[in-house]
Amino acid sequence: MNYILHLNAFFKKANADPRMKAYHISLYMGIFQLWNATHFRTSFYVSRQELMELAKIGSTTTYHQYLKDLDAWNYIQYFPSKDISSGSRIRCITFATSSRTSKATSDDTNADTNNVLQLVPSNKHIETLENSTKSISIKNIKKFFEENGSTSRQAKKFIDYYEARDWMIENETVSNWEVPARSWIAKEEEFRKSRLGKSEPATKKTSIIDLTPKNKRYDEPL
Repeated sequence: MNYILHLNAFFKKANADPRMKAYHISLYMGIFQLWNATHFRTSFYVSRQELMELAKIGSTTTYHQYLKDLDAWNYIQYFPSKDISSGSRIRCITFATSSRTSKATSDDTNADTNNVLQLVPSNKHIETLENSTKSISIKNIKKFFEENGSTSRQAKKFIDYYEARDWMIENETVSNWEVPARSWIAKEEEFRKSRLGKSEPATKKTSIIDLTPKNKRYDEPL
C-alpha cells in the first residue's frame, strides 16, 4: 500500500466533493492513522473514544453521522459492532488504482515494516509480538485496565470473555487486544454512569398525627 499515492488521491477526491467538510477530513485522517498503524490491513477494529480523540470530535452524534457519511460516499466501509464488548470494524477503500500503484502496493505489502510511515508511537496500536494474541500477558491487561480508570476485576472479565472465544471477533483473530479493551472500558463506564444516574425511589413520608387535645388545661386533674 503506497500511502503517498493513496493520500494524494484522497485529497483530490475530497477537494472535488462539495459534501466534504472539515470534520469529514479530520475523521478520515484519524482512520488513516489507525489503518497505517495496522500496516494497512484489509480491515481493522477501532475504538469510538480513541477515534473521536484523533479526529478532535467531541460529540458522539457528530462522530456517528460523519462516519456514516464517509461510508455512504464510498471513502470507507463501516461495519458497526454487534458485540457491545468489541469495537466496530472499518475497511478503507484504496483510491489509487494505476498499474504503478498496484505494483507499489504489492511491493509495500512485502516490504520490511521499518519502511512503513509511523504516524503514531510504535508502542501503540501496532501489531507487534508484544501486542499480539500469541503473547498476551494477563499482568499487562490488568495494568492497562487500571491505568485507564477501570479495575483488575473488569480485566479478568475481559480476559475470560475473549479466551472463551479464542480471541476472535466476527471470525477474525484479535491482532491488538488494546482496541477491544478500550471499547470494553468505555462501555463499562457508560453502564456505570447510567446506573448511577437512575433516580432512587422517593421515600414515602409518614404523617404524624397530633393527638394532643386543643385548649387542654393542665392545672385540672385527669
